Amino acid sequence: MVAIEVAGSIYAGSLALLADAAHTLLDVLFYGFAIYIQRRLFARPQEDGHAWEERASLWNGTLFICVAAGVAFEAVRRGGEIPVNATLMFWVAFASLALNLGQFLVLRQGEHNKTNAQVNSHNLADAAQSAVVCLAAIL
Repeated sequence: MVAIEVAGSIYAGSLALLADAAHTLLDVLFYGFAIYIQRRLFARPQEDGHAWEERASLWNGTLFICVAAGVAFEAVRRGGEIPVNATLMFWVAFASLALNLGQFLVLRQGEHNKTNAQVNSHNLADAAQSAVVCLAAIL
């Protein structure tokens, strides 16, 4: 989905799609890092899991701030109205929305614990973000 959103943002001229793609990429990186940490802690149970959680959260927050700064910089650089292919923007964002809702529906059937609840909440928030990009395309 990241590649589709990046390509869509380039062809549509949409900064909103690019921001959504960056957010999706950061989610992928963060989930991958979380899996790595879980495996590392499983292999070495004597390590402090909370220290790793704090590091992961710090990196995730730092990367999101960098992406937000990059999006803001690009918005200022563009300076004014840029022609956007709203139809392409809508359909790419709609595909992302469908994917996020699909993930939510699949994962909510899993084990009911705090981690799954947080992942499901995150998927709903991502779906809301994609819905806002769809709305922006319509407007």
